[in-house]
Amino acid sequence: MVQTLRLPSRVDRIPWATKQLLDALKKEKWNDDILFDIRLAVEEALTNAVRHGNREDPSKKIQFQFTLDSGRNQVTIIVEDQGKGFDPSKTSSKGYGLVLMRQFMDDVRYNRQGNQVRMTKRRR
Repeated sequence: MVQTLRLPSRVDRIPWATKQLLDALKKEKWNDDILFDIRLAVEEALTNAVRHGNREDPSKKIQFQFTLDSGRNQVTIIVEDQGKGFDPSKTSSKGYGLVLMRQFMDDVRYNRQGNQVRMTKRRR
């Protein structure tokens, strides 16, 4: 199952987008501990895209896609903004959110431009 959402660069849309993902995972009986991890990482990624990537510019959009692969027991989440991007290896000490995302997800990768994050979580 693949779902793609285009969101305005507004933080008030983050809970709705996150709920779409969590509802899909709940239907597949993912446990609450894993859902908590995913929620934190996704909220952080979406907040970063709105605030830092698109700088809350209402003319820019966030693409939020998730792929639920029941056969592999994993979900892959992609958050992409229309900003200039950044180099995650040069993040300041204020980048606790990036650390949190890496802590709660099994895999976190950025595209070359730095305006897209791909996160994977496996169900155990």
